[in-house]
Amino acid sequence: MSGMNIQTIDQKLAARAYTEVSKRVKSQDAKEYKTFAKQFPALIHTCGLCQAVVFAQSKKGDASSHVLDDFVQILEPQNTTDHFVSTTRSLSMLDYTVLSRRAMRAAEWLKRQADALIEGD
Repeated sequence: MSGMNIQTIDQKLAARAYTEVSKRVKSQDAKEYKTFAKQFPALIHTCGLCQAVVFAQSKKGDASSHVLDDFVQILEPQNTTDHFVSTTRSLSMLDYTVLSRRAMRAAEWLKRQADALIEGD
């Protein structure tokens, strides 16, 4: 077993979130990014994954759309935001439920990393 590097899902999500949020720390919209990143898990929980994603996507060029792009890279690094959004709309109820649970974990890590890495409230 020596030499094997086995990571939990949370470790992978945390590392990806750190990587994505680190890119935003010095951006002009860092504070707005942090604000929306902190709200995003609650938005998913209250409105549902599909509605939260479409809302963030509608804010093209805004900090919200940057949060969405980073969120997708944390959750499914091989996916593009547009593909993720269109795929999310067409999932079966079971697949949508499973994805929603995974999405909540990814959104929580995004929130935690944004809170830790970006200064200000």
